[in-house]
Amino acid sequence: MIKECLKNRVLRFAYKVNNLDYQFEINSNFENQHCVVIQDLNDSLLSIRILPKCSITIESLELKLNYKFTDELIYVNGYQSWTDSKEFFVDEKMKTLSRLAKPLLPHYQFDKYGDYNFKTYSNIAGDFHGYTYGYIRSGNNYQFIGSLSEKEGYTIINTSVRNNEIVIEKECKDHVINSEYHAFNLFFMTGSENVVFDTYFEKMRIKKPTSKPMTGWTSWYNYYQNISESI
Repeated sequence: MIKECLKNRVLRFAYKVNNLDYQFEINSNFENQHCVVIQDLNDSLLSIRILPKCSITIESLELKLNYKFTDELIYVNGYQSWTDSKEFFVDEKMKTLSRLAKPLLPHYQFDKYGDYNFKTYSNIAGDFHGYTYGYIRSGNNYQFIGSLSEKEGYTIINTSVRNNEIVIEKECKDHVINSEYHAFNLFFMTGSENVVFDTYFEKMRIKKPTSKPMTGWTSWYNYYQNISESI
């Protein structure tokens, strides 16, 4: 159960104050000379807020969960349209750009279509990362993790099968905070596909569409920048 993992969670926070480095690891509320950290766990919701007492430059901020992986499928939500959003087997690898594409980068800028310039791909089986939400699935049993707000920075969900851990990372390096920073607002749930996604959308205050879906197809490569609504 994904919610059970929250009991032994570890928050890692590294930061600078006046160009001096500081870091700590905690699993509950915390206070030092620089900040107060408030963690509020309420059933399926986890909120983590940082209240600085001075100007703080964030170096890294991540939440570690221990999770025993089995023969499951791991869904990662891609960063851009050219980055995969798919389910992976636990022994698969995430693919970065092929070496064969490198000579074409100056002209076609393929590396700008995804997160290849700022997110490390380990090329190790079972190392995956996705953005905003994801799940671990066995049949119709979904262990779901989702961010309820990305205003404070992208939420990156990293999984390491070999280490049996999930690391939820906030993309906030070099962000300077002088007032309350709502670092994480996370939703965790176990259930069927419809139950977890319906509940997630409800928490996000996203209403179900009332109009019928419209479908159509055309090739963007036939028009490039000349594509229009009428086409």
